[in-house]
Amino acid sequence: MINNVVIEDKLKNRILTAIGYPVISLTDFGNEFTDEVFKDLVLVPSLELYYTYYPDIIPYQENVSSGSKFEINFPNEKVYNAINVRLNTVTTTNSSNLTGNAFVDNSNLLNNKGYGNLRKYGTRNSYGFETANYTEYQKNLYQANQVKDVNYDIDIKEKIITGYSTINGILSIDFVAFNNDFSYIPHIHLQEVIELCQAELQILLGNLYSLQESDLPNQLDGDELLDKGNTKKEEILDVWREAGKGILRRN
Repeated sequence: MINNVVIEDKLKNRILTAIGYPVISLTDFGNEFTDEVFKDLVLVPSLELYYTYYPDIIPYQENVSSGSKFEINFPNEKVYNAINVRLNTVTTTNSSNLTGNAFVDNSNLLNNKGYGNLRKYGTRNSYGFETANYTEYQKNLYQANQVKDVNYDIDIKEKIITGYSTINGILSIDFVAFNNDFSYIPHIHLQEVIELCQAELQILLGNLYSLQESDLPNQLDGDELLDKGNTKKEEILDVWREAGKGILRRN
């Protein structure tokens, strides 16, 4: 859940132009329509929708051991899910053997595995021992890979990841999160988010007009507000859906 939305006045005023600002302001709809109500009913739903399609990514890593269970809490209250949970098992390479030359590095790694440079009978040749050892290594590696596994479950409600690993490695996770500050929205998406906020505001006020006729600015038409708001909202969401699938989110 997003709390304490931060937005500059100039951005807020751009959103309010959808209802006729500065001629018409929020207070014209009653003293109950406070700044906090505006944030909770207009800005928060818009930000939640935006960060469903374009979340903040928080990378995280933790060592896990073979035959062990693990529990990982979400890093903070803004995180709402996790994606790309994966296990990296290549954690034992001796970096001192890495030179940056692919051929030399491969030779060094072969030597570290115990099947490279097997010189036999006082000669420079391995007489097939190197190939035989490499083949045996690959067979053992294949068999080991058959039992490698990491099972996990993401509890979105409790905000925790639990699981079990059958292999030593580094568990890498990409957490996805909301952000409550409009200044962190990339410029390429800012106008779309502003228009989505305007649509949410028009829908909110359009519904208000359908319930109450008196004491509301007569310059605005409730049905027109609803039509404009719903149309614009669907246009923006269609663009975001086309760009990529949204991330599952549960409150």
